[in-house]
Amino acid sequence: MGAQEVFWARCKNYSLVSPQLEAR
Repeated sequence: MGAQEVFWARCKNYSLVSPQLEAR
């Protein structure tokens, strides 16, 4: 487990949440 994995995981999660926040 590395910081990069967590970083990418956050990036992916953010990209998935971004559209929802915008649609709001």
